[in-house]
Amino acid sequence: MLIKNLIIVLIYRIIIVGFAGLGLAYSIGMQYGRFAVRKFVYYTQISNLLCCIFFIAAAVYTVKQIKRHGIKANATLWPRIKLGMTIMISMTFLAYFFILAPRITNPNYSPYTVSNLFLHYIVPIMVMADWFLFDNKTTYRKYDPFLWLIGPLVYLLFILIRAHVLYNLNMAGNHYPYFFINIKLLETRHFILYIGGFALFCVVLGYIFLFIAKLMRKKNRISS
Repeated sequence: MLIKNLIIVLIYRIIIVGFAGLGLAYSIGMQYGRFAVRKFVYYTQISNLLCCIFFIAAAVYTVKQIKRHGIKANATLWPRIKLGMTIMISMTFLAYFFILAPRITNPNYSPYTVSNLFLHYIVPIMVMADWFLFDNKTTYRKYDPFLWLIGPLVYLLFILIRAHVLYNLNMAGNHYPYFFINIKLLETRHFILYIGGFALFCVVLGYIFLFIAKLMRKKNRISS
């Protein structure tokens, strides 16, 4: 059911911004007076940062809608971009939960830190819930899931270019943040399979969201 009380929407979106900001701050070590900018090569940090920025804009837009129309109105900012952002952060949650977390063998690694909990679980789930509960779901196009691939593909291109530059500069260390995009270690066919699999899953996830949106529109028409 679509919730149109904009006071609730505004408070919820401010909380998302706060949680994303807190998770990012902890992930780069600000609680210790550090600013580990290298963390922003990770998809987790980038997707959460983009969501934080987007929901700041969404909160401002919600305030404007309250001033213009009162608390009973629609406050969906850029719905097609918003759903693309939702899918992007959903991939953060799903990839960590099903692929990355089960492979962690470091006994000193804690999955229950503030940054892990907020960036991998709480913020992604809250962003998905925001879409389910508050968004107007009438402006999507059938080809949108392919457009929503642009963000992850730009990220992949950035990582590959960055790694290539750092290798050429003879800088030590592993320049790939995730094993499944480490083209130096993977065979070409495995690299293609990983990237193709992620791209396919992202598109399928997009169509799942579109199907849910269609069902919710039908339900709203019947109830009205």
